[in-house]
Parts: sequence; structure tokens; C-alpha cells
Amino acid sequence: MPRGPNPQSVRLISFSMLKTKGKVVVGETGRVKGEISCKNSDVEGTIEGKINVSQLLSLKATAQINGDIVAARLAIEPGCRFSGNCDMNSGGFVHEEKAKIIEKPEEQPVESK
Repeated sequence: MPRGPNPQSVRLISFSMLKTKGKVVVGETGRVKGEISCKNSDVEGTIEGKINVSQLLSLKATAQINGDIVAARLAIEPGCRFSGNCDMNSGGFVHEEKAKIIEKPEEQPVESK
């Protein structure tokens, strides 16, 4: 998919991994099979797989998720269907071996000698 400031729009796609520092939009007729890693996402369609969102994941009423969610913030409209695990304890940072989205580095304490 092309890179740029515009959100990435998905209609029908099957892949092993989609990683972007931007926004992913899955439209109402969109169907995704694979893993998504992004900054923000609006989902109206279907996702089969894991989704990692470092900021806001918005699941609309028509959304269907069959897989795990990792997100800093989650908005779910009534009517959305979700089957899987949800982790919101990452504090906005998504830590994965395959995909890392880090908005700002963690500060490390300095020990004095």
C-alpha cells in the first residue's frame, strides 16, 4: 500500500502483515485476513486476525473482529461483534516481535555512581 499522510483504506485484502505509522480504515464492505499494526484505525468491516493500534481503535456498529486487539484506547459502537482477547494495558505502546510502533521512547532512570 502507498505511504503518505492519507489514511490507508482497505476493501478486500489477504496478507500476513500490514504495518503503517498512519491510519488504517476498513470500510463497511472491507474484509481483512492478517495482522494489522498502525497508529489509529476505524473499522466498519470484517477483520480476521490481530490488530495492534498505538492510539485509538474505533469499531463501528457494522464491524466484526475475529482475533485479538491491542490498543491504547478503544471505542466500540453498539452492534459491533468481537471475538478474541483485548489488551489495553500497553499504555499506548504496542510491543510485538514482528511489529513495533513506539510514539515516544521510554525514559530510563539514570543511576549515579
